[in-house]
Amino acid sequence: MHRNLISITVLVLGFLASGCVNLKALPSYARSGDIVNIGMAGIKFNTDGMVTLRPSDITATITDSNSAVFNAKVLRTFRAFPDNTSFYAFGALDRSPENGGYGSIEPFDGQWWITVHLVDPATDTPLALAVGDATIALASSLVTDTFGLDGELTQFDVEIISGTVNKQPTDTDFYLYAAFDQQQALTIQPDSLTGISKIGGLQLKLDYDPAALKSGTTRIPHLVPISHAPHINIIQNNVDNGDGTHALIAMVTNPLGFVPNSDYGGTWVIGAGTFKDLNFAVLTDDSNLASYATNYTIDSANSFYVDENGDKLLTINPVLGLNY
Repeated sequence: MHRNLISITVLVLGFLASGCVNLKALPSYARSGDIVNIGMAGIKFNTDGMVTLRPSDITATITDSNSAVFNAKVLRTFRAFPDNTSFYAFGALDRSPENGGYGSIEPFDGQWWITVHLVDPATDTPLALAVGDATIALASSLVTDTFGLDGELTQFDVEIISGTVNKQPTDTDFYLYAAFDQQQALTIQPDSLTGISKIGGLQLKLDYDPAALKSGTTRIPHLVPISHAPHINIIQNNVDNGDGTHALIAMVTNPLGFVPNSDYGGTWVIGAGTFKDLNFAVLTDDSNLASYATNYTIDSANSFYVDENGDKLLTINPVLGLNY
C-alpha cells in the first residue's frame, strides 16, 4: 500500500513539473525487469480528447548505454489530471507569451500515463540492459507527437542501475493502477462541427433496455464529461418510458458555451469550453458487454445541440459510440 501511494505521489509531481509530454520516466532510474511510468501525451493536446489508449495501441522500445535496442512490455494506460486549482491548470487560461510556456497547453488538460515493464513482451524475462543512461521510445498511431519544450515521444530518459528484478507483477501489485483505468463506456459526441462557431449546450434522451443491466445493480446509466474542464454543468435523471424501456435524460450547459480550439487568444475567454470538451461518456452496469451499444438508442427527436440563445442547431447531432 505504501509503495503504491509513493508511486502515485511521484506521478503527480512529475505531471506538474512537465508539459504535455514528460522528459523522463518515473522513477528516473530502474533495474532490468523493473517498472517505470511515463507521461506520454496530453489527453486533449495530443489525442484530441476522445481517443482511448490501450496497452495494445502502444509499442515501447528501450535503447541502453551500449546502443542496443530492446522491445519492452506496456502493462497499463491511465489518465491523470492536475488539480483544477493548480497553476498547471489555471496557468493554461492565461495564453499570453509571458506566461512561461503554459499558454501552449490546453486549458484543464490531463495526461496519458503509460506503465512500462522492462521485460521481453513475448517471454516476460528481464531485458539484458547495460548499466548507464538509456532512452525509452513510445509509439502509437493514435497520438499526435509534439516536439520542443514539452519533449517528444522518443526521448524519455532513464538510468539503468545494476541488478535484476525477476518478480512478475500481480493484480494486487497494480490494483491502484487498475482503478485508474478507463472502463468500457458508451460515448456521446457531435457528428460534425463543420460551420459551427459556437455551441451553447446539449439536450440528450438516451433510451435503453433496463433488462440489460446487471441484476440488483444500483448503477443506472449516467452521463459524465470525459474532459476535466470544471465549467461544464450536467443535469440528468433516469425515467420510465412506460413501454418497457427506460431513458437517461440529460441537459449539458457551459456558462460561456463551447468554441473552436482555434479561438484561443481570440474569442475564447475564461469560463468558455472548447469543442474538445463536448465528449461525454455514459457509465452503466451492463450485463452483456458484447452487445453493449445495441441496448442503447439516442432519441433523435429529443436529442440535439443548441446555440448560445438556446435555439436548436440543425446541422449537428449527437452520435453514440464506444470508447473501445
